[in-house]
Amino acid sequence: MAQRRLPPALFRCYLLLFAVLGTTYVLLDNPTRLLWTGLSVLGFLGCAVGATIQPAGYRTPWWLLTIGVGALATGDAIYDFLENVLHQASPAPFFDIPYLLMYPILALGLARMARARTPSGDGSALLDSAILTVSVGLLVWIYLARPFLEDEKLAWTIKVVSVAYPLGDLLVLAVLARLLLVSGETLGSLRLLAVGAVGLTVSDILYMMEFGDGWETGGLFDIGWLFFYGAWGAAALHPDMPRLTDPVPAQHEVTPRWRLALLALVPLIPPGLLFVEALIGIATDEVVIALSSAILILLVAARLNGAVATARNSTRREAVLRRVSEALVAVDSRDDVVRIAGEAVTELVGATHRVVVASWRDGQDVYDSDSDPTAPTLRGHQLVAGLAQRHREVLATQRFALLDRSQQAAVGVPDHRVLLVGVHREGALTGAILVAGRGVERPDTIDSVCALSTQIVLALDSAEAADLELQRKSEAHFRSLIQNAADVIVTVDRDFAVRFQTPSAYSLLGWEPAETAGRPLHELVVSEDDVRAYTLLRRAAAAKDRGPASVHGELRLADRNGEPRVFEVSCSNLLDDPHVHGIVVTLHDVTDRRRLETQLKHQAFHDPLTELPNRSLFLDRVERALARRGRHGEGVAVMLIDLDDFKLVNDTRGHGVGDALLVQVAERLRRTVRDEDTCARLGGDEFAVLMEGLTSDAESEQFAERISFALRQSFTVEGESVSAGASIGVATTEHAKDATDLLRQSDLAMYAAKDAGGSSTARYRPSMQDTMHARAQLARDLERAIRDHEFVLHYQPVVSLDDGRLLGAEALIRWQHPERGLLLPGGFIDAVERSELAIALGQWVIEEAVAQAARWREAGTVGPDFRVNVNVAPRQLADPGLVDAVLATLERHHLPPEGLVLEITERVLAGNEPETIEVMNRLHRAGVRLVLDDFGTGYSALSYLRRFPVSGLKIDRSFVSGLNTSADDAALVEAIVRLAQTFDLDLVAEGVETGSQSLILSRLGCRKAQGYLFAPPLPAGDITHRLAYDLYDAHARVPVAAGVLPAGPTRQGTPS
Repeated sequence: MAQRRLPPALFRCYLLLFAVLGTTYVLLDNPTRLLWTGLSVLGFLGCAVGATIQPAGYRTPWWLLTIGVGALATGDAIYDFLENVLHQASPAPFFDIPYLLMYPILALGLARMARARTPSGDGSALLDSAILTVSVGLLVWIYLARPFLEDEKLAWTIKVVSVAYPLGDLLVLAVLARLLLVSGETLGSLRLLAVGAVGLTVSDILYMMEFGDGWETGGLFDIGWLFFYGAWGAAALHPDMPRLTDPVPAQHEVTPRWRLALLALVPLIPPGLLFVEALIGIATDEVVIALSSAILILLVAARLNGAVATARNSTRREAVLRRVSEALVAVDSRDDVVRIAGEAVTELVGATHRVVVASWRDGQDVYDSDSDPTAPTLRGHQLVAGLAQRHREVLATQRFALLDRSQQAAVGVPDHRVLLVGVHREGALTGAILVAGRGVERPDTIDSVCALSTQIVLALDSAEAADLELQRKSEAHFRSLIQNAADVIVTVDRDFAVRFQTPSAYSLLGWEPAETAGRPLHELVVSEDDVRAYTLLRRAAAAKDRGPASVHGELRLADRNGEPRVFEVSCSNLLDDPHVHGIVVTLHDVTDRRRLETQLKHQAFHDPLTELPNRSLFLDRVERALARRGRHGEGVAVMLIDLDDFKLVNDTRGHGVGDALLVQVAERLRRTVRDEDTCARLGGDEFAVLMEGLTSDAESEQFAERISFALRQSFTVEGESVSAGASIGVATTEHAKDATDLLRQSDLAMYAAKDAGGSSTARYRPSMQDTMHARAQLARDLERAIRDHEFVLHYQPVVSLDDGRLLGAEALIRWQHPERGLLLPGGFIDAVERSELAIALGQWVIEEAVAQAARWREAGTVGPDFRVNVNVAPRQLADPGLVDAVLATLERHHLPPEGLVLEITERVLAGNEPETIEVMNRLHRAGVRLVLDDFGTGYSALSYLRRFPVSGLKIDRSFVSGLNTSADDAALVEAIVRLAQTFDLDLVAEGVETGSQSLILSRLGCRKAQGYLFAPPLPAGDITHRLAYDLYDAHARVPVAAGVLPAGPTRQGTPS
């Protein structure tokens, strides 16, 4: 059980506060009663807070202790009111009721606590505490109670009240002794309870002894009561306080020496008192002493009887184990082993509510004392096997486990402890013993059952060896039948009753010999084949007249689980063979072959993952639908469905999630289409739907919209929400002649839907053919461009708006097309990001940019704070290998990580993919900076800036261009600047093309910018030249902050 603890800070604060107030009270000559009331209330609050913190099921004992402390505080408050307000010097004994109620309440709380620590009881601790209580009670009677009762000056009410105090103290101490004598660790909170109880008792005794002299505030009497308040409040707040109500694990009963010495000395108190009274010549307590001596003798006798009983039980268990060991040696079957073991457990433990012994190696054998003749025979076996597998690791280390309450209910004994002991053979868990009853958690019981499990292992090994020996003796008799047989062989007599079966009958069919012996073989087949089986056997029986020819056929037989298996049957008549005297039936299992044949037929036309028709079956059904259309004139439509961003799901969440998503998509398609429609998976993330009986082409578009809407709803895969919108292309027989045309046209329409942004539908139009040809040509050109190194990088400087210093450069890709010249990214980058080329081309850009930045640094052209910016596509950022590739590139070119800035879009963050976030965190930890490009144009959630490792923002050019004309754009830019300052983010304005824009940005607080005002994107060689001369000189001549337009070109709205 995990140890529950309270925070120590609360305990320390309470202890310090009480110590300060208590010390102040003791040191003052005449302390105010208000301070005493505060101390009592503080002790009460400590107990109340501790009781509140306890878990719900453990609060009752502590609330009782809290009420008891509150009763004492209430009594103090009543006496303060009577003496200080009403000026009653000697209040009536009636007002002592709160004090007297305290003792039984405290005793009840301590008793409940002791019960919680020892749910099964602890007779030794109970007897020991009773012995101590009687001995101390005798002293209390003689020296405290009797003198008060014999004092004739006191009224009877005062006598009763006065005697009740020491008796109450004795009651509390007795229950506390019972708690202290429980085996196990003595907790700090328990020590504090003991200190407080002793303090209470001492102050009560001192007060009684000085009763006639009265009592004043600040006397020595108060110290004990102060200890009571403080110690019990501290006990309730002690860190180990929750463990006071935790059950103490059972331990071997070994009485420590100090306890033995105490038990030996305490009974000597009565004769010692008699001796003292004899010396002083006063003999007034002989009767009480004699009665106490008698009680002590009885208690000590009971204690010794318990010890003797424990020894006797140990001897009895040893005798039982020896007798069981002898009995197990003589058995030769596993059933007898588990039966004898089950009966032995009942004898070892005594009063049990259920005993189950199970073994599951080489068969299933079980003994269940609670078995119901009408219940399944494996009920107890299944119960124990399940529990044993759940506690497998514990049983392997300490051989036993005690079940919790929920598992006790499963056994059927929720009110009794349940012990589970493993049976291990050759290092494997092959059985278990379950015992439910009172006292099964005792160490001697556990040791006995564990020892029995060892004997069970030996007996099972012996029974197994006996079975093997019997098998070897029988081999000579059956060798002629089974020496060449690898299948199930069954021998039947003239009435076709089973006489013998090979062991393979059990492995294949689960037939036990005892179950099949004497039963007609034709009754063991499935009911539909029984007539055919009987006919087959009759033919075999008649074949003896024509020689030893075999009769063949095919039958189905049910295994133990009721599943039919298919067998090729060969029957040979050996009724006249002196070694056999029967018909030998050879069963060759062809179930897997038949299933494979059926499966191959199914797989030839179905997708194995989704169980939807595949491309072959779909084309066949399309052709059939077109043929029916020719006869009936109804419309036919084909929809091609491609999941958007499915590869991203596969790459970021794994192929398992991708496969699960495909299965759910298939199921949703089945529910969405009509019964007469056909859904198919063509491969990958492509699905198709065939619709017949359409009255118009517009009807197909309506169905496509319905499917699109269904697929836009999120899916739940492995507990996570996954979105899987789809692009749907629709083609009808308006422009198609055959199935191939319909598929090709729907494919073109699907790509048109993807070009429109995805998660949409498109119907085929002839013009789509030209678009597809252009796209195919662009894809081929891109592959050639990468192969022939046609891509180049241009760099646009990032400058300081304060002094014009060059701070970095953004690497921008260009395509040096051999026919069309230099192409900007707008003409090809979307095609790249849709294709598999995105990762390879992105890595090339990083490689080239890092290499160029390193060359500039090495040449001394730029300073150490110069950074090169590279744009990273979403597909590239989702690649798990990106981090290693970037770090390897930086190391290869000796560029520090802080010299590289990766620009990402807000769309990447909106996906919130765990794999992408992990890539960003790894890059950030490595020192590579991440900035949000085109900030403000996407999702722009402020939570991104807090949740993701973003180092900077870039203001989109669309906001910068409107600074001169739009107050909204200026306000938005100002908000972005303030946002960056709040989050301590680097900020760069893109697309600065006029001096006025530069001036406004500078006034708003933006310190960095890039744009045609400073320089357009240029090749690396031109940038090297401008680095040395143009940029610095231009700023020297025309300060940016002055608002004067510098000389040089301006390009309004030119993309980078």
